[in-house]
Amino acid sequence: MKYRNSLAIGLLVSLFIPSGLALYIGSIKLEFYKVILLLGFIPCSISLLKEKLNSVDILIFVSSVWVFISFIVKEGSAGLETSVVKFLEIFVAFKIGSVYVNLYGADALNKLMKYFGVIAIVLLPFAVYESLSGVRIWHVIVNAIGGEYSQNYVDPKYYRNGVYRTGSVFNQPILFSIAMAVFFYFSFYISTGLRAYGRSLPVVGSIIASMSTIGFLMIFIQVLSKMYFDAYWKYRSIKTLAAVLIVSFIFVIELGSDDSFVKWLALHSSFNSWNAYVRLLQWEFAWTDVLNNPIWGTLHGDWNRPFWLPGSIDSYWLALALSNGLMATVSLLIAWLVVAYRAFKMAEDTQDAVCVGIFAVVISIVIAGFTVHFFDRLPALLYLLLGVFSAYIYRVKKVSC
Repeated sequence: MKYRNSLAIGLLVSLFIPSGLALYIGSIKLEFYKVILLLGFIPCSISLLKEKLNSVDILIFVSSVWVFISFIVKEGSAGLETSVVKFLEIFVAFKIGSVYVNLYGADALNKLMKYFGVIAIVLLPFAVYESLSGVRIWHVIVNAIGGEYSQNYVDPKYYRNGVYRTGSVFNQPILFSIAMAVFFYFSFYISTGLRAYGRSLPVVGSIIASMSTIGFLMIFIQVLSKMYFDAYWKYRSIKTLAAVLIVSFIFVIELGSDDSFVKWLALHSSFNSWNAYVRLLQWEFAWTDVLNNPIWGTLHGDWNRPFWLPGSIDSYWLALALSNGLMATVSLLIAWLVVAYRAFKMAEDTQDAVCVGIFAVVISIVIAGFTVHFFDRLPALLYLLLGVFSAYIYRVKKVSC
């Protein structure tokens, strides 16, 4: 029992340890979060066999297996290490979160948030220092300890308006921003009075230090979701009004702009207009490769593009489709949307603040996935949370939808 409890907390903490600190087995690099995931493989597999599976469990398992197989099919033995890591980051991280809720029930999320709260408080002053000085202080510490060498100073391209965009323990500001933003709702809305501001301050402060549009967008989505449910519980007609406003907004953009709504959204999803335009071009060019390789994806996630267009993909869902095919992408996306839908219906019926938060956070992650790529340790964090969320709505609330 204590071992399985330690897995969830150990995984959460390990995800905020700089990647430069790692164990090596031959040429294989084992970051601490991967060690936790490996330790969790057997108990999570046993849990999978014992539990009554719900639709999200099945979707996550099928998609993670598909991702695993796709690398083997395309790359043979050379793709084995990648396939194992991806399977661990999706399936095992998800099940660790699910098992954690099985152990602690309705209090599981609150317990997890207490540990995150400590992490956020520790990270904030270092994030502010990095933003003002340009010194990647966590990476300096890792270099001093003797870990894998990494650059001690923030790349000049991340210098904006007199300050540096901080990545903190992550290698990019966007990853740090998202890792903080996914905890905003539960930092602010599940507390009252000054405690709410105290718990959310490290989260918001870190996102400001990262200066990433996506972090602010995710907070906006979570706040808007809370506002919607507060209004809905008082005035049921707000659902119709909200639908009319959304449709009207899309209609106005379609008529009043030279671009389609999707293109308009892509072009306005970043502080940097060039970055937004590049993301749009990525979808236009890479989608053709996805359609040409719908089953297993392309080798190494490569795609055809103009020589001047960077090879990286700034969309988790698009990158996943390129690397592992549409089956993996669609099944994972459906899993996230099923959790969001059930949380939405439960929030309407029960006025449960946690269900509101689950819906708000999941939707913010799904939308973020269309404009930024989740990589490094971030996917494991997101699927850990999805496991917690899924278990909460299926095993704790148990309200029919």
